[in-house]
Amino acid sequence: MFWHWHRRQRHKPDCDIRVWFVVEVSDDHGVYFQARELTKGRITTMATVPLNVGHTANMSLVFTDQNGNPMLTQPTPDASPATTWSDAPGSPAVGVLTPAGNTASELAENPGSDVVSVTTYVGGVEYQASVTLVVSAAPQVLTGVQIAVSVS
Repeated sequence: MFWHWHRRQRHKPDCDIRVWFVVEVSDDHGVYFQARELTKGRITTMATVPLNVGHTANMSLVFTDQNGNPMLTQPTPDASPATTWSDAPGSPAVGVLTPAGNTASELAENPGSDVVSVTTYVGGVEYQASVTLVVSAAPQVLTGVQIAVSVS
């Protein structure tokens, strides 16, 4: 699911690529998403993502056009420097971050908070984003359902 805030602006022909940072949180009971557009030359901070011990937060970059639609041909981030993922582990570590190119996942192992950051370059332009994962040990209580939608 992608949230898109449209603002009227002129785009240069070489500036039509947009990059989104998507966080998917899933467990045995369902899936939900958060997404935020990355802005050139600025660190984008997403809203806090709550999850419980045992959840996995799956994060990915999604490249979109000037209208917020997924690119039919996904651009390839520059090879050097490559897309890098990092986290600020606490003591004890909140989770285990596993980066894999344009995606990463973090398995929540202990209560606490963790900041996951990503930096990627497309056409020599740097994009950065971060998200705070807040892990709770509280038992889950079913309170509703959601529909997970993705556009391809």
